[in-house]
Amino acid sequence: GEAIRVEESEAVLGRVFDLNIFTLDRERNHVAVLFTNITERRRTEQNLLQSNELLRATFDSSSQIIQLFKAVRTDAGEIVDFEWLLTNKAWDDRWGPNAGKRLLAENPAVAESGVWAMLIEVMETGDPITHEHYYNHEQFDGWFYQTIAKANDGVLLSTLDITDLKRAEIALRESEEKYRSLFETMSQGYVELEVLRDSTGRAVDHRYLEVNPAFERLFGIPAAVAVGHA
Repeated sequence: GEAIRVEESEAVLGRVFDLNIFTLDRERNHVAVLFTNITERRRTEQNLLQSNELLRATFDSSSQIIQLFKAVRTDAGEIVDFEWLLTNKAWDDRWGPNAGKRLLAENPAVAESGVWAMLIEVMETGDPITHEHYYNHEQFDGWFYQTIAKANDGVLLSTLDITDLKRAEIALRESEEKYRSLFETMSQGYVELEVLRDSTGRAVDHRYLEVNPAFERLFGIPAAVAVGHA
């Protein structure tokens, strides 16, 4: 005597039906079946599932860190936090899944770092923001190149970890500064020359590229006169 609700595919018609089967007259053993054609709904759900799977595959294949948030609002509509909806493999492998967690609870330093202000600006204007910043709070310690874009009532963050690149740039700059300091203060004359060659490749002259103060003093040739000339 209990009603049954099932879904059934009909191969000949190529349709999917929602069947509601229930007792109509128990004494006469009569039952009724209500057929609802849910083919289009099932196709839409299947297409959405495939789209989500494609989206997930695209996210997970990216070398960038991708995070999708939805805004958490008060009854008055004010944004008070963001909740993680989705993170990709690049994030999950390093910091684990965060779906359902809230940004300010997990990473409160986004407020003092200026990232929070950019999130709110993107939500208010709808215009994406791309920025580079150093973040050394919570579980992070590095340089990040990030794009913030609005996504419905939330934001999508695409982040590239550029820590190794920035550290290499800093090391190179420090090395150049040390070289420049030595170049400027050394007592020996130093000159960098470019060899000038004729059409056969034979060296025929040279051009001054750089001279240090000691060279100017030793030879009485100002850098402004020497540099750029043969």
